[in-house]
Amino acid sequence: MNSAPNNPNPINNDARCQHLFENGSRCRLPILSADTAFCPRHARLGQNQPIEEDLSAKLLKNSQDFQTAQGINFALGNLYDLVAQNRISTRRAAVLAYISSLLLRSLPAIDLDIKNKIKDPTKPPAKPKSAATLESLASLIPDPDPAKKPS
Repeated sequence: MNSAPNNPNPINNDARCQHLFENGSRCRLPILSADTAFCPRHARLGQNQPIEEDLSAKLLKNSQDFQTAQGINFALGNLYDLVAQNRISTRRAAVLAYISSLLLRSLPAIDLDIKNKIKDPTKPPAKPKSAATLESLASLIPDPDPAKKPS
């Protein structure tokens, strides 16, 4: 009986990258360190990154669906806590903070919509019956005089 191992590759399997290609073969490159399972090339791939825990419940606590400045402020405070606890990456926190700034900038427009009684922004506003149509207004504008130079 032959006692030779079936794997002719002399590289220790524990020191090899754990990335599997589509054809089922495994990467032959050495791993970065003992605490990672991938070589430098495959460690950068999104599929090999550790899955972050779902922190939406903590982020959205008291956020009031982002419809008020106070709600956005609470969400930013929650984001601050998660960054301070090192539970969320600074890159992701920066993106969320930027989105929060955009939400804050949109609040005055939302207030204007409410003031103008616009309830569903996806529907066009109802035209008042007494208002002139665009076509009738365009007919009131005289044609330009070709003899005059624009100023």
